[in-house]
Amino acid sequence: LRRQRQMCIRDRINTPEDVTVLVATSGDTGAAAIESFKEAIKIKPNYADAYNNLGNPLWKQKKIDESLLSYKKAIEINPKHKEAYNNLGILLREQKKFKESENTLSSSVVIEYKPSPNPVLNESSV
Repeated sequence: LRRQRQMCIRDRINTPEDVTVLVATSGDTGAAAIESFKEAIKIKPNYADAYNNLGNPLWKQKKIDESLLSYKKAIEINPKHKEAYNNLGILLREQKKFKESENTLSSSVVIEYKPSPNPVLNESSV
């Protein structure tokens, strides 16, 4: 049944974004996921989400150097891609690159912070 569902969904893929949704909903983290994200990148080379998502199954398969490059490429394309910073930071921490991990994870937090456009509101709400 799961395979039939994937085949049905695959017939409706028109964009690289559709590939990302398909793989994410399939739960596939193996070779098929890697190939799907690489195909999305071929179609749309500056698709940061595909690079970020490609890093995950690569990491799971212990292809650490490829995974690191994939996350870094996502950040290069979109310097505000907080998920890529987060994934990269966690992977660097696993590699015992603690200072680089800390800096990368800090970047993720800075992207997330959105100050109030009304500074008076910030002061009075404290």
